[in-house]
Amino acid sequence: MKLEEVLATMSPRELDREIEAGGRFVVYTWCFSVIVMTFRRSSDVYFLRVDDSSLSQGWKYMLISFLFGWWGLPWGIIYTLQSLFSGISPKNVTADVMNKLAEMISQENSENAVSEVSDGQ
Repeated sequence: MKLEEVLATMSPRELDREIEAGGRFVVYTWCFSVIVMTFRRSSDVYFLRVDDSSLSQGWKYMLISFLFGWWGLPWGIIYTLQSLFSGISPKNVTADVMNKLAEMISQENSENAVSEVSDGQ
């Protein structure tokens, strides 16, 4: 599930429970080559519940890399192998996402407090 979908469908309390149970936010890498140039990119942030396989979202990035990544030498081969590994074991960015969400919530709360104070005067 993409980050935007998680934020739209889950409350912060539900999200905390999912993460405590073993859920995580992940990013996949993928690559493609054009003649001799190879490009490596990151996917959107995905949320994987504890019982979700990393391949549930990673297979499409693995497929793109497998079909289009090899052709640039030498980096195409290197980045393709890294991307294939990323499909199996994506980068865990849970701490970064949770820190950013906490920052956004605290900023939103402080803005609401300021507007309540100014409305009360």
